[in-house]
Amino acid sequence: MRTQQQNGQKQNPQHKNLDLSGDSPITFLRLPQVKAATGLSKTTIYEKIREETFPSPVPIGKRAVGWLQSEIREWAANQVSAGRTGDHTFAGKILPSSTTQGTSLGLRKTA
Repeated sequence: MRTQQQNGQKQNPQHKNLDLSGDSPITFLRLPQVKAATGLSKTTIYEKIREETFPSPVPIGKRAVGWLQSEIREWAANQVSAGRTGDHTFAGKILPSSTTQGTSLGLRKTA
């Protein structure tokens, strides 16, 4: 399987540890699915991406992007953990508590 860098695309440092050789299928989520899974609005999602507190989408076509389901699940798990411990982190960064307050964590299981 080719990586982004092999395709001539700039590799996002957030995805540098992504193992594409495993047996787990890679599932892309489109924006409506990400909104439904997180309870966040489009505006909030893109604000959090700019703040580097939410996973960045990856290009999946000429005019289409998607989020890796595994990264959205990891983000949600971190929100649950942070809500219970008071530590708000994403990608190794400690976030202020106000950054993640009010976040809905209703993930749906997909096939």
